This record gives sequence, C-alpha cells and structure tokens, in this order.
Amino acid sequence: MSNLILMDNYFNILQEVGRWKVIAIKDLYQSLKEAGSYSMFTIRVNKLEREGFLKSITGSNRRKYVHLTREGSMFSPVNISAIDSITLNHDLLVSSILNKLLDHPVFLKGHIAHTDYEDKIDPDAIIYGRKKGIEFKMAIEAELTQKSKKRVIKKFNLYTQDDEYDYCLYVFYLGSVYRAYKGVAERLDESVRSKIILLLDERLSKDSFSYLDAECYFNSKEMKFREIIE
Repeated sequence: MSNLILMDNYFNILQEVGRWKVIAIKDLYQSLKEAGSYSMFTIRVNKLEREGFLKSITGSNRRKYVHLTREGSMFSPVNISAIDSITLNHDLLVSSILNKLLDHPVFLKGHIAHTDYEDKIDPDAIIYGRKKGIEFKMAIEAELTQKSKKRVIKKFNLYTQDDEYDYCLYVFYLGSVYRAYKGVAERLDESVRSKIILLLDERLSKDSFSYLDAECYFNSKEMKFREIIE
C-alpha cells in the first residue's frame, strides 16, 4: 500500500500517462504544460514510480519512458489496463509517431485511441489537422507485422466507408509489409486509395520517426509525405 497522497500534480501525471498509454518523460512534461521546472517534474515522476504507480523503461539513447502499473491504471480517465510486454513496443512506436507528427504545424492536436472512444473502428491513434483552411481528422495505424490479405481488405473498406475519418495513415518499418499492403490497395477501388495513406520508415523506432521525406503510396501514386500534407 502506497503512502503517497495523490494531490493534483501527481494525479494529473497519472491521468496523462493513461491517456498516452506509454510516453517519454520529456514529452509528458511538454504535454502537461507544467509551470514548474523539468527537474521538479521528474522528481514527482520518480516518486510515483517508487510508490508503484508508474513503471519506466530506458530507450537506446537513454531516453526514459513511463507507463501505468496495475495500481496506477486505477487512476486513468479511460478504460486501460497495465501494459504487458507484448504490446509495450507497439505502444511506444505509436506514441513516437503521434508526438513527431504533432511537431508539424499542419497537425493541431491528437491522442492515443482507446476502445471506449471509437465504436466502429479502433485505430492506434487519432490526429486532427488543418490544410489550406480545411480541417481534417486522420486515424493512425502502426503495422509492425503483416496481417492476412482478407483482414487488410476488411479494415481498408471499414475506413473508406466510415465518414468519421477523412484519412487513415498506415505506418510501416518493414518494406516487405509496406509493399504487401500497397499491392492490396492497388487492387481495390479508387475510394480506398484516396483515403488510405501508406508510409514506410525503415528506421522507425521508439526514439525516431522520420516522416516528411518518407516513401508513401496515396491516390494511386508514390510520393513523399510532405507532398501530401504541405
């Protein structure tokens, strides 16, 4: 049993971590727009970890990431369970993808998706943007392994038929998986190819996502991602 009294500054940290599932401490600090210093913020995060509410891992560049423990998940504003080792790598990549996209002025806000947010489709994340004065909503899917052709077709069609999303961005780090999904898209209706964006970043990691000059397939064309959003 923890002796820590969860005042607002601690409670807010747990809520925000729950919203992201897993997030780098520096990104968490920026997301919360903390008024205090970063060093004081890390003291609170470390205390939450010592008391068993958070668990941390360290990336290859010594960057520290945190996620909720089972005890910490009780304070999450969304229905989320403690992260297991199988889904941790996937959730780290999704967090990295979303944070890097939000650095671009086209994108206004976004969040990791939770099952209780979306009734029809369950994307990995959702991002909102504005291009040439027109606002749009885009789903994000991080595809680390290849799904069956039948499953890919079904999800492509679900996104195409769902008016809630203007686009869906699929992110890959394996060229073979990217090409397989591209082959599926090429054989489907034009309405699919005008809504589904396939992006390949072979250096994708929890510490890096280089998307602007990444190879993409969209609207039956091969192009750079910057050509789509700028």
